[in-house]
Amino acid sequence: MLISKSLFVLIIPLLLALLILSEKQGARVNSAPVSALQLSTFNNFPKDSVLEQIRHYWRSNIDSVAFYADVLRQYAVDRKDPHAEAEALDAIGYAYERQAKYDTALTIRQTALQIWQSLGDLSKVAWCYHSLGNIYNDLGVPDAALSFHYKALQIRNSLGNEQDISWSHNHIGEIYSSQMKYDRALYHQQSALKICEKLNYKPGLASIHNGLAMTMLKQYQLDEAMRHAWAALALADSIGDAFYKAAALNTLGDVDMKRRLARQALTHYAKACSLYEKLGQTRYIAATHIRLGEAYLALGEYKQALKNTSFAIDAALRIKAKKEESEAYRVLTDIALAKGDFKQAVAFQGQYLLLRDSILSEERERNIAYLEEEFESKRKDEALKVLKEEKEREVQLRFAISLLAGFSVVVSVIAAALFFVLMRRRKAEAENEKKRAEVYERMAHVQAQLRTEAELVQADLYIERRELEKANRALEQALQKLAEKHDEAEREHERAMEANRKLSEALAIMERQRDELAEQRKIAEEASAFKTELLTIAAHDLKNPLQVIIGFAQLMKEKEGVGKFAMQIEDAARKMLLLIQELLESSAAQAGKLELQLAPTNISSLAALVVEFNRVNAEKKGQTIYCDAQPECYAMVDSKRFMEVLENLISNAIKYSPPNKRIFVTVQKIPLGQSHWRRRTDWPEQLNLSDVIEVMVRDEGPGIAADEIPKLFTKFQKLSARPTAGESSTGLGLSIVKQLVELHDGKVWAESEGEGRGTTFFIALPAYSTEGKTPNSSEQTHHDFNATGASCN
Repeated sequence: MLISKSLFVLIIPLLLALLILSEKQGARVNSAPVSALQLSTFNNFPKDSVLEQIRHYWRSNIDSVAFYADVLRQYAVDRKDPHAEAEALDAIGYAYERQAKYDTALTIRQTALQIWQSLGDLSKVAWCYHSLGNIYNDLGVPDAALSFHYKALQIRNSLGNEQDISWSHNHIGEIYSSQMKYDRALYHQQSALKICEKLNYKPGLASIHNGLAMTMLKQYQLDEAMRHAWAALALADSIGDAFYKAAALNTLGDVDMKRRLARQALTHYAKACSLYEKLGQTRYIAATHIRLGEAYLALGEYKQALKNTSFAIDAALRIKAKKEESEAYRVLTDIALAKGDFKQAVAFQGQYLLLRDSILSEERERNIAYLEEEFESKRKDEALKVLKEEKEREVQLRFAISLLAGFSVVVSVIAAALFFVLMRRRKAEAENEKKRAEVYERMAHVQAQLRTEAELVQADLYIERRELEKANRALEQALQKLAEKHDEAEREHERAMEANRKLSEALAIMERQRDELAEQRKIAEEASAFKTELLTIAAHDLKNPLQVIIGFAQLMKEKEGVGKFAMQIEDAARKMLLLIQELLESSAAQAGKLELQLAPTNISSLAALVVEFNRVNAEKKGQTIYCDAQPECYAMVDSKRFMEVLENLISNAIKYSPPNKRIFVTVQKIPLGQSHWRRRTDWPEQLNLSDVIEVMVRDEGPGIAADEIPKLFTKFQKLSARPTAGESSTGLGLSIVKQLVELHDGKVWAESEGEGRGTTFFIALPAYSTEGKTPNSSEQTHHDFNATGASCN
């Protein structure tokens, strides 16, 4: 019994050792065919030529790429060539990606990735990660896209392949640009640009310049965007790459649209669309037709805009490109609004919102799926790690058992050791079970968190959907109100048209009335001219007899008994003569027949002389005249005519001022800006005026009402003020003053603070500069009136 137990203990270790050895040999047998298969990859089939054809048509013809990829895959299946199968799957995935069939492309690329990983080709693994990043970006999952692109960049950095590194930087930059993280985008795009410029890698340069153009465009740096787009177009032309050329043309069109050059944008978009049609790129054809629709809309060509946008919807529907379809409906909404078709605009807007809602839902679902895949991948890595540790312990156990089998003499020791190992194994298994439980617990916790996050996302989605519905209803109400306003505007337009018609009729009537008024004005002017001529003739004919009467009246004064009557006759005749002289001067000035004898004249002396002439009349009424004149106040005047001006103003001040009042006469040379008349633009430009001679005559009379001041300088005006001593007034004096002053290029005006506050008359004349000029003796004698002995104090 004891011997059988010992044999049993010896047999068990031997059997375990044999089992371990057989497993090792089986592993060697299974690994041998793989190497043989790898050695026969390129035998008996022109695989290189098929791959060359795929690369040749890579950007120019998607259908040809798909065809040659199917040929290569059939070969791979027949020959069981994993390398050829992975190449074929890469090409097929690329074709589906270009056709916007992203889900299918995603599955194929993941399959290719597994094959390349099994073959250990890190460069191809990096390209798979790169392609998966592009697909996730197109699917609207930028976090997943960045994750795969960074994985590709990490592998490429380890391999040191600068050309592939530039592609990773370029696409990472484009994703950051779409997220409006422009600093990060420019960092990666500039890094890619430096590498490609160093390598003179033109395809990469074309892609990078176009990406930089889009980044600059989003930041509204239009000049920089235009520069990069033209650079991309030139590079694409130089290498004959139609795809990059079309992309650059679209970017140029986008810049033109930002600059409101819609007609120029149309040219670029049309060229891009033609290239995409040759390439069979349906997704890009749809996107470019949307751009064409927007350009035609900006130009107001609604029919063409509608045609292109509808074509874009049909193309998007064929390949199930929801993003392009939603954008097309957005443009259709804008077209309907521009045409005033608000009902159709509401329908298009509703379709746009439904598609946007669907796209957002799909993007969230893909984000959740990506997170779950990431979690599952981590869970598998944890499980594999645990299994690996278990296998290592099992190998250790088997090795211990094989050692124990060789020492049959010490069976008891072997049994004890075996028991110890078994106990240790059980303990390890218990620990592993505990770790598994912890891993599963963590997994359950993470899954619960994911479910919670998914529920929150769904709740957010539901809230956003409700908000979209609410916004849609608000939009419909707004559009309804807009339609009502449009109808009201139409009615207003009709009323405006009717008012315009009535206005046209009124204008026609006014035109006829204007012609009639012109005719009447012509008749009035002829009558006025006749009146002026008549007054001139009458005044001239009355002047000579009056002078005769005055002469005989002077002779009669010398005889006794008739002197008093002669004085009355002379006084009446002189008044009539004055009236006639004023009528003659007024008529001459009005007819432009009054000629001035201009010469440099000291206005201060002239004013002093006129004051002295009128001082006797003032003293008769107990009035005092004060004269304050600066010396050397020269102006170009006709001294005789200007004396008439001063005489008129000073005599009026005496005439209209009550007895025992004061009259002030002032003459000064001052800068134009300090003058009471400060409107410099009222003076003729040729005078180049800087200084003026200003004359002021101020009285303490009854003043003038504000509404009577505009009438002062018109003919035959009888104002409320009356002479205080029964003096006569013709009503022509101030009119003649205004005409004479304006003939001297001067200004005359009056100011009064109101009735009972007196009146001030102002005259402003262009000053005459005497610097460097010495008048001859004849001029000085004739025009410097200080020689008479009159002066102002």
